[in-house]
Amino acid sequence: MFSRGLVVCLLAIGIATIIAKCYAAPQADQVGSDESNRQVGKTQNPTGNRASSDLPDHTHNPKDMGSTYVPLDSWIYPALDRLAALGYAERGFEGVRPWTRMQCARMIEEAEEDLEVLYPLSEDAEDLLSRLEEEFSFEIGLRDGQRNLGASLESAYARAVSVSGPALTNSYHFGQTVSYDFGRPFERGTNGQAGGAFRAEAGPFALYVRAEYQHAPSAPAPSEAVLNVIVLKDEVPIPPDAGVDGINGRDYWTLMSS
Repeated sequence: MFSRGLVVCLLAIGIATIIAKCYAAPQADQVGSDESNRQVGKTQNPTGNRASSDLPDHTHNPKDMGSTYVPLDSWIYPALDRLAALGYAERGFEGVRPWTRMQCARMIEEAEEDLEVLYPLSEDAEDLLSRLEEEFSFEIGLRDGQRNLGASLESAYARAVSVSGPALTNSYHFGQTVSYDFGRPFERGTNGQAGGAFRAEAGPFALYVRAEYQHAPSAPAPSEAVLNVIVLKDEVPIPPDAGVDGINGRDYWTLMSS
């Protein structure tokens, strides 16, 4: 069952990748054209002042553009926190996460324009800025007036987790074998997840979908000793003739975020 779900997931990821490439190609051509126009403008205007030939023919207001949120478990937040700790970025709105990709692009531009002038970049900060510029190159271009139209496959992954001993799934009474894992189900045996994230933007609209296929083996019903421990901790009596069934294997799709 898990292998069948994995095949379906990989097929969906492949279709999303093809769609993303179809959208990305025209956008890349537009970016290259705008860059060429800027280079021509610089050649024709050696004084450095922005003349009308320096600007693209059609500019768009970034305030009217839709932008998806950055997932809370993304590597981008630790990277920006590291830049802030080094003194190269503002700690403006730490308490209102998640941030949109346009907000992150604005923070990166401010770090480049202001703080890089005041302080020499350390090797660590330079590496972080380089990675963030590459990640948000599309959004930085939007802030320069480019058209907001694109689609991309954010991530694709598959993993298997094997639990050889008894799986603790009751953290309140006993403990948790796998913790801080977004509530994914797991039992003794081989557990698996496969999923991906897709985002698209068009003008003022933005779409982000992250879905995952999850598999967990079946589990036996709690023993009488386990039920007695729960009763003692909760200080409640066991109802007469209260049967507790086992847990069937779980195979299903779930929407992680959207």
